[in-house]
Amino acid sequence: MITPTPIELDEDKLTEALARRVLNWRIAPGRFLKADRGWIPRWRFRPLKQLDDAFLLLDQSGCHYTIRRSVEGTFSAQVRIGGRVGNASCAERARAICLALGRALRLDGFGGQAEIRPDAQNKSGRRRAGSWT
Repeated sequence: MITPTPIELDEDKLTEALARRVLNWRIAPGRFLKADRGWIPRWRFRPLKQLDDAFLLLDQSGCHYTIRRSVEGTFSAQVRIGGRVGNASCAERARAICLALGRALRLDGFGGQAEIRPDAQNKSGRRRAGSWT
């Protein structure tokens, strides 16, 4: 089994991408512009840290999801949107949810040149799901 290389994640870019794609919010300096013409300061919407914001994204995405906690305390999230699946595991539940959702949506371009590669192939040609740490 090949261990996936950890990807340096730009949290602001992931938050923006999820807000834009899932919630249909627009991005403005220091704030998100909601679809109902309201707005929210950027510091208030933190889906990688706040569980309520992460579940808002899950609910609005219309996905099917599973969240598990290991004996060691690691959270694993699996998100299914249509035929696409995203998986992620980490110590923070909200972060695992957002990472799995980003993978299911095939979001990329975080952390400079890094891409999220949801279904990289190993040397045997089989598809495998990577994970972030």
